[in-house]
Amino acid sequence: MKSSILKSAHAGALILFMVSWCLTATVSAQGQSSVPVSDLQEMNLTAEDREAIAALATSYSKFALAGDFDSWLLLFREDAVRFNPGMPPLEGREAISQWINSMDFTVLAHKISVTEVEGTRELAYVRGAFQSELSVNLGGGEELIIPDEGSWLSVVRRDDQDTWRFYRFITNTDLAPGSGE
Repeated sequence: MKSSILKSAHAGALILFMVSWCLTATVSAQGQSSVPVSDLQEMNLTAEDREAIAALATSYSKFALAGDFDSWLLLFREDAVRFNPGMPPLEGREAISQWINSMDFTVLAHKISVTEVEGTRELAYVRGAFQSELSVNLGGGEELIIPDEGSWLSVVRRDDQDTWRFYRFITNTDLAPGSGE
């Protein structure tokens, strides 16, 4: 368990390092750009990029509330990795699909906010907060209501159709295990 937590932490740190490196790799040690300024400006996220990336979060919430997990899954790249608390990483859209389809639940409430979007035209990150409430079917007519809130961070990347999709997705609850509050 401890090694999987460390692997997840190392993977998250590596992703953030890679995003930071991509943002700064074109500047030499003397502080001068190794490429023309116009090329650097073309690498910056545009307003349209920022809107499209923020729209991923809106769509994530919309599809979850509607129970439309086929559309929800398409928000992830084929090679996406999702990191959920207390479990090994889900590697690939197929693994994410198996995980989401293995549970018998209904999303009762889901709110997501975006607090930051940064990156380049090829690779970016987005982070924010969430609040949700799930109803899990326990069988025999019983259900368990699970409230949750926390923060999330995602690295996003364009796919072959030039559409921004989740590439790495990390979620973290603010609630203590078993607290339900």
